[in-house]
Amino acid sequence: MMLRVYYDELDGQLNPQWMLVQTKTDSDYVSYTIDSPFERFYQEDFHGEMAIITIAAGSLTRDPFKDRQFSVHIPTVKIELENNKLSSNSIYNAEYFLIRIDDLEELLQFDVSKYLII
Repeated sequence: MMLRVYYDELDGQLNPQWMLVQTKTDSDYVSYTIDSPFERFYQEDFHGEMAIITIAAGSLTRDPFKDRQFSVHIPTVKIELENNKLSSNSIYNAEYFLIRIDDLEELLQFDVSKYLII
């Protein structure tokens, strides 16, 4: 599965900020690996027709046996959607989950950006 990464440029250095992963909703936990192939995602690639759901840190879980793998807990995402006055069914129309790199680093407890060097 191809990851897409958005970078901010700071002092000539690219710093990964967000990761876009394709949505899957076929189980309660959807797993992704940070060392999967990835491509750079640019600001102009964001457009109003993209169906994106931002994933809060509370919806992310860590795999206890695979240190570079994380999962999105779909039932928690649905609850967060409802708490934000959105339909929980909107998750089925989403193309991507947007995940902050800072949230991943906190969850996995290491520097994720070293796997996302261009």
